[in-house]
Amino acid sequence: MMMNKKAVGWSVTAVIVCLVIGFVWWNYARPDRIPPAAGTNQSQQPADSNDNGNTETGEEPEDELPPADQTSEAVRSLMDGLTLEQKIEQMLIVDLNSLGAANGEEAAKLLKGRHYGGVILFRKDVPSLEHTVQLLHDLKEAAALPIWTAIDQEGGTVVRFPWGTKFTGNMAIGAAGDERYARETGRYIGKQLKALGFNLNFAPSLDVNNNPDNPVIGLRSFGSDPHDVARLGTAMIAGFHEAGIAATAKHFPGHGDTDVDSHLGLPTVPYDMTRLEEVELVPFKQAAADGVDMIMTAHITFPHIETATAVSKKDGSEITLPATLSPRFLTDIARKEMGYEGILVTDALNMQAIVSQFGEEEADVTAVQSGVDMLLMPPHPRQTVDNIAAAVKDGRIPEERIDESVERILTLKEKRGLLEEPLVSVKEQLADAKAAFADKEAAAMEREIAEKAVTMLKNEDGLLPFETARGTKLVLIAPGNAYDAIRKSIERTTAGRAFQLSGWKMSESLTKEQRNSLSAADHILIVTNNLHTDGTQRDAVAATLNTIADLGKKAAVLAVGSPYDIRYIPEASAYLAVYGVPSSANTDAGVRAVFGEIEPTGKLPVDIPDLKSRTMMYARGSGQNDSP
Repeated sequence: MMMNKKAVGWSVTAVIVCLVIGFVWWNYARPDRIPPAAGTNQSQQPADSNDNGNTETGEEPEDELPPADQTSEAVRSLMDGLTLEQKIEQMLIVDLNSLGAANGEEAAKLLKGRHYGGVILFRKDVPSLEHTVQLLHDLKEAAALPIWTAIDQEGGTVVRFPWGTKFTGNMAIGAAGDERYARETGRYIGKQLKALGFNLNFAPSLDVNNNPDNPVIGLRSFGSDPHDVARLGTAMIAGFHEAGIAATAKHFPGHGDTDVDSHLGLPTVPYDMTRLEEVELVPFKQAAADGVDMIMTAHITFPHIETATAVSKKDGSEITLPATLSPRFLTDIARKEMGYEGILVTDALNMQAIVSQFGEEEADVTAVQSGVDMLLMPPHPRQTVDNIAAAVKDGRIPEERIDESVERILTLKEKRGLLEEPLVSVKEQLADAKAAFADKEAAAMEREIAEKAVTMLKNEDGLLPFETARGTKLVLIAPGNAYDAIRKSIERTTAGRAFQLSGWKMSESLTKEQRNSLSAADHILIVTNNLHTDGTQRDAVAATLNTIADLGKKAAVLAVGSPYDIRYIPEASAYLAVYGVPSSANTDAGVRAVFGEIEPTGKLPVDIPDLKSRTMMYARGSGQNDSP
């Protein structure tokens, strides 16, 4: 029996439809298939290729994880359940002040039901170990989704816990030169953070400090050589990861050659891409290649690289967009040229470099348009959400741009275990924290690095180490913020020795009695602490050294902070650098070197140019008994 043409036509159509449905189901909708990440072009992936040689079957080895750029079902499910405003909240890391919280308990209440991506704490928020553990527990419990609990715990000059190990800081690690020290410091800091309940550290600084007058980076940098900074910085990141802490490379594309603090103003760097490729970007490229979790942007303008401008709300002038708001830096350089796939987070948006020049709404919207994933410390988070949501709704920001960032944020949270991490009880967390901060290995490592870092740049006539025979007279002169700490360190180091110690806090004018003490002294130790930022101290040191020279005496200088202090006092007879703060393991190590308890074997991690001519006084790598 023959079918009519119309019936045949419908049959063929039905077969074709079934085949198409089957093809779509098999390639796109079947339950076992993991969908490709946004932007992936499947046609570029050969169907029969396999890195492990399974070309015949096309099967993945059982031990191979899905490609890193694919989004999990858990992340997609979370994203599907979020409104636009909740997605935008995921892009914010807030501080307690911006929440309007007077204390931790109030902060937890204000966070309840919100979908903020994270919270950052500062020294005022962590007055004790017990308070910190309770606060972090309460914040995690209140948040609608697992949150980043973040802090800036760099070590050295940026330490948030007044009751914990300070660690030596990056420049001291640079002077010691061993990447093992960088990794171990990262691991110990990470262990302590993890034990308290933190999961994200805004460290390390990968800035190449090649400007002696830099007021904000300085000792936070590993040094002035970009390859050393890359080597030591990525080692520290590996240490954070080993401890289970997400790490952040900052301040992209480099804050090391500035002489303005972006907390107070908007710095400008006059370099082109050739210079950045050779210096500033080297550490960030290495960190990106090694998979650092986040890269923090810098509030710095580079007018020879980013040509887009805006009108300053401060004075109406035309200003170049800083890196934080720059599509050239964030999309073109970081994403396309460096191939970075992690999270781009702004530096604090409440800093004057942004607030005074751009205003909140413009900063919020421009940052997201330019490629930022997370906005750190917007002054008014609820207003920021409204600003960005309005920009999405009126077409200034595609919603896909929001989705890209939220996908990255949730994927990293999943990778670092936040999405499945159970909330640990306060009692259990407190026990872990007390054990971590009682670990004597961390303090031993801090002391070892500090001793290896001590650098002798000058020692005329073997002035150091000081002899302390019975009756020997030593005069100590130090700034007011360092005198007590240095004197106590000397007393600890020389306990049992029968020499006479006297001294005073530094002053530009000396009394007759002080002049007499200097005249009778066998040894004179002058302590300096960051002369480049303290004009009063500079004048006092210069006057004191002139008096000492008039008396026919010589003085040794212990620079407890910046090693660049020697630029202002080249006439010092002996000079030791320890790269720390007055009360620290660094200072104790310097004092031990002054009295011959240890050998100063550190090597200068930065170039030190002459103050006037800018010719080289001491090159990177200078060390014990080296001549300029």
